[in-house]
Amino acid sequence: MALRKEAREVSAMFREGTRLADDGRDPRVGDDRAAAWSEPRNHAWLVRELTTETIPFQGELSTYNATGLLYSSNGIVSGPSYLPPTMSSRGSEGYVGKLRWFFPGLYDTAIYFWLVALHTGWNLATLVGIDVSREETWREVHPHAPDRVLMHAWKKRADRHQQVICNPNAEFHPPSIIQMLVQRTAPLRRTLVRRLEALREQYAQKPSPTLARQINNLEEGTKSPWLFVSLGKGGEIGWFSSTKTVSTLNTFIRAVALKHGLISDHPYLGTISTSQARDAWINYTHITTGDSIVAQYAANHRNSRSLRYYLARHRYQRSSESKVRELQTYAFSEIQEGRLNPTRLRILIETGRFTQEQANLLSDIRNRTRLNMGCLGPYEPSKGVDPNHAKGVLCRVQRCTGCSHGIVFEDSMQRLATTLADLHHERSTRPLAAWKGTSLEDEERSISATLRQFDPERVRLAYHARERALQAGEVMVFDGYPVY
Repeated sequence: MALRKEAREVSAMFREGTRLADDGRDPRVGDDRAAAWSEPRNHAWLVRELTTETIPFQGELSTYNATGLLYSSNGIVSGPSYLPPTMSSRGSEGYVGKLRWFFPGLYDTAIYFWLVALHTGWNLATLVGIDVSREETWREVHPHAPDRVLMHAWKKRADRHQQVICNPNAEFHPPSIIQMLVQRTAPLRRTLVRRLEALREQYAQKPSPTLARQINNLEEGTKSPWLFVSLGKGGEIGWFSSTKTVSTLNTFIRAVALKHGLISDHPYLGTISTSQARDAWINYTHITTGDSIVAQYAANHRNSRSLRYYLARHRYQRSSESKVRELQTYAFSEIQEGRLNPTRLRILIETGRFTQEQANLLSDIRNRTRLNMGCLGPYEPSKGVDPNHAKGVLCRVQRCTGCSHGIVFEDSMQRLATTLADLHHERSTRPLAAWKGTSLEDEERSISATLRQFDPERVRLAYHARERALQAGEVMVFDGYPVY
């Protein structure tokens, strides 16, 4: 919200520039030129007039008889009053300050950079890899959801394409921000293109390593959505790169947090950096979904090994320490009561209570599920397991290893291992498209994860015994499996 507030200030600054320019006139003509140069609206009019196509340098103003933009006869005429965090008063002074009525400065662009970073989870290397030289290189309509767009970038370090699904209509979502910046900075980009063309002509006549580096640099700038006017270089055009702007962006976002009083409640914002936006996005996806595959997709990683490096190890370390302390508390409490049952202990840790009704459900073997597991809520399965469950009816799905109510016992291993063999046998008879995304695939993954709790040798023996029986035709697969 703090960044959005700053972005609204920038939008108000642009609107102010347009309003002033609409009310102004050319201060270079007329009999009352001294008075005309003292009016901010006339300065805004002239800046807009001079920058319609390209951006003149401060040193070129004399060519256009516009040196009055640097001052006025009755004193200095200032530019916009809004200054984002870390921007000095120079952001409102002189010709370069007045350019900010129409074009973003470095820290104005930083606001939008961070909004996109936090929405996409992309790091600096990926964000500077967005190529806006053509619209199709950075966005396209989602092939299966016309109300969404795919945003594209190319991460140079990994030499890998990155993409993210976005809402194209929301004001502060990435596609809207990038589109606005592309339109707003069009004269800056045309200025760079003209310089690039001139350098290419020079290079064609007399090649040199210096010219080659300059050409490569300008080519990068013409593709970047992160263009801005540089306050300290007389109207020079800059852009964010992966090597030169890390410190600037980190300092800026910390200053935003400080300005809006966020650090006292969120101390980590005092040291936030560009890399943490990506880490936070991946961890948020992993925690809220509980699914490493979804987190891997959100991270655009090729495999789970890459994903593990991005998960917040300290967060999980703290979580693990908390669970150990909780285990000790409940374990000693149970010992004082003269009992120590692993199943009861697990339920206490997970839910904080263990009722007599639950004890009765778990102690009677007749209440076991089709996977020979216990169930704490046979009439109330988790929504993720059976979203269409009818109230008051016994769970029809019983995909217990994927359900929060499922309780695994030592003697559950045999049924779980044979069920896994059944699932693998069934998978071998189906086309891949008829298996992927079904409840059977979900079952296979959750049972495989559950069986890791048992002795691998015992699991292997039970699994292969069932596998051999299936291959010999001695048993039939699936005596009753829910498929949806």
